[in-house]
Amino acid sequence: MRLDVPALADRCWRPPLCLAVLLFAGCGPVHAFGYTDAVYYLVLVGLALSAVAVPLGLLGLRHEPEDQSPA
Repeated sequence: MRLDVPALADRCWRPPLCLAVLLFAGCGPVHAFGYTDAVYYLVLVGLALSAVAVPLGLLGLRHEPEDQSPA
């Protein structure tokens, strides 16, 4: 069995990006309640997750999906 890195990257880029989106969306209400330090750290974590997800997504673009012939 051969390790297919582009296929693995194609499966792995979405969860960190979704988590980053949730963190960025949560920053608004957290900021409204006055927790600016929490917003700072949420943004840092979100940026780190995005920094992982974007290269994985670009690597996943090299993955060629299997041909799905109509049955």
